[in-house]
Amino acid sequence: MSRPPSLGRSVENRYTTGSLTDVEREWVGYKLRRRHERRHADHDRSELAVLDALPFGDTQDFEDTRRGFLGTLPEVEIKNARGASCGACASTAS
Repeated sequence: MSRPPSLGRSVENRYTTGSLTDVEREWVGYKLRRRHERRHADHDRSELAVLDALPFGDTQDFEDTRRGFLGTLPEVEIKNARGASCGACASTAS
């Protein structure tokens, strides 16, 4: 059994042994529920922030991948050992 948050030492001891009064048990349950609700509220807020920050509605990348398109490469310049340009190419990766 996990320890309830910030209870007095005597209540804590009786909680672990299961000898709380009804009022104490109700209070411990309330404290544990409140802590659980706060944790879930923080988690929900962080999930909503991610959903707002990322473009989950844009599925174009998934559609392109299904067709075999991986993306485009920037224009690449090929140089020899002396640093002179041997050519340039712009292509797509697939």
